[in-house]
Amino acid sequence: MRIELQRKAYELIHEKTMQYNQLQDLGLHQAQEQLERIDSNQIMSETSRTIMINAVDKKLAGIIDNATRFIVQLNDDMQLISKDINLITSSGQHFIQRHLEQFQLIGMSDDATVLLDNSSEKLINVDNSE
Repeated sequence: MRIELQRKAYELIHEKTMQYNQLQDLGLHQAQEQLERIDSNQIMSETSRTIMINAVDKKLAGIIDNATRFIVQLNDDMQLISKDINLITSSGQHFIQRHLEQFQLIGMSDDATVLLDNSSEKLINVDNSE
């Protein structure tokens, strides 16, 4: 169960990472096109060109900052998911163990004997006090 949950979590993170990379590539491509248009525009003043280039630079810096935050958040999420999966697995094992111990106690008590009815696959409690 634990391995399957982790696999699904990794697949989801991989899928979202791929989608994010596509958006990031699109943003970089658009910035490159904007820089090319700025460079090719001969009638634009040097001041306007500088302002436009700075705007594109800020956009690229934002893309880099977002990518860094995205990677940090993915790492944090992955650690949290692993911790949660471990907790769920541990809780499930503890739950099963506790109930198995209860069944063993019932089966060994002097007051009752647990029999398995083979025809209906039901547990039948037979009281030995009679």
